[in-house]
Amino acid sequence: MRVFRPPVYFVLLATWVVALATFYYDPNLLYLVTQEDGIVEWGTVAALLGLAAVVTRHLRSSQAELPGWAKAAGWLLVVLAILAAGEEISWGQRVFGFSTGETMQNLNLQKETNLHNLIPGPIFNGIIVFSLGIGFVLIPTIWRHRSENPPVWLPRPELSLLMLDAILINHYKFDSLPEQAGIVVIIGLLVWFSFSSVRSGQTALIVGSVAGWITLGVLYHCKAVLRLHNHQYEIRELLIVVLAAAWADQTLHAIKSLPLKR
Repeated sequence: MRVFRPPVYFVLLATWVVALATFYYDPNLLYLVTQEDGIVEWGTVAALLGLAAVVTRHLRSSQAELPGWAKAAGWLLVVLAILAAGEEISWGQRVFGFSTGETMQNLNLQKETNLHNLIPGPIFNGIIVFSLGIGFVLIPTIWRHRSENPPVWLPRPELSLLMLDAILINHYKFDSLPEQAGIVVIIGLLVWFSFSSVRSGQTALIVGSVAGWITLGVLYHCKAVLRLHNHQYEIRELLIVVLAAAWADQTLHAIKSLPLKR
């Protein structure tokens, strides 16, 4: 986890700076940073390939220490990470200059050669946020609270908290009932994490909680900029990938320390 912690906080800090600078000084800055083939998109591609490399290293160096289900899940994650990297850059369409087929042009919302833009942005975005909020934050938080021996693959509290911080980047609008309900749940979880971090005295959780409140404050203050561009989605994707890499690294380390059941 430690090797992945600095990039997460760096991306959060950069997000605050870019959002504020866009709001006060340069209305084009957020767009320039998060545009297609920009630094954030290629950062996400690098993070996805890094995730695939980290998991592959674990799998190849620890074949005898990993049970069959962990190997299968690990290789599946490697394949998904590589596929996601290809999707992120539309399989190199803009790099190599090939055109989008007629069928894909009619179906794809951005007229690009990828699959994820076949789904309307708000729906695709909602699926991601809901899935991560339930699976990476809410369920692990409840499970750890109710069990003294949670499974080793469950995300650690710091990872759940940082994923909550990443989800916060999504919640800059409060117009519809689902958006209002979502922000109430997010703030409730952030309050819970904040009290828990102070009570436990764990520095990582305290820092993550503070980062969450700053993220919420900055992005709410700059919500007019985010409404204009909607490119904070790219930043969120980068954070999610780095956190997924941290979770995979944590889980495979933990599994290797368990007795192998044959």
